[in-house]
Amino acid sequence: MNLFQTLKEDNLFDGSFLDKSLIQFCFANLIQRDMDQVILEWNVHRISRSRNSISPTGKPAIMFEMPSLYKSDNYLIPVPSFATDEMSIHCAYNSYPCDKDFYDLCNILISENICTQL
Repeated sequence: MNLFQTLKEDNLFDGSFLDKSLIQFCFANLIQRDMDQVILEWNVHRISRSRNSISPTGKPAIMFEMPSLYKSDNYLIPVPSFATDEMSIHCAYNSYPCDKDFYDLCNILISENICTQL
């Protein structure tokens, strides 16, 4: 996004904890939405034939779901649920787009500002 580069060029972003947290608070949902759109577009775009390549052509989502159509094998390996449950213990899923204390502070400031604007 050009906005982030502009913030940096104008010395409005220095990479500090505060700057990063503010960017995350303000833009995390927008960035996630854009990334989800890129994933969708990538998975349904057509990979064209290349002259000097032995790579397959087609749409990535279909190539993944139906490898036999492309004379390929399905390389997925089933993983038992107890293994995925065990691994999920080691994953951190954040409920907040940034540091929780920073998130709480931003929401307090927003609510105070809204109240003073009324």
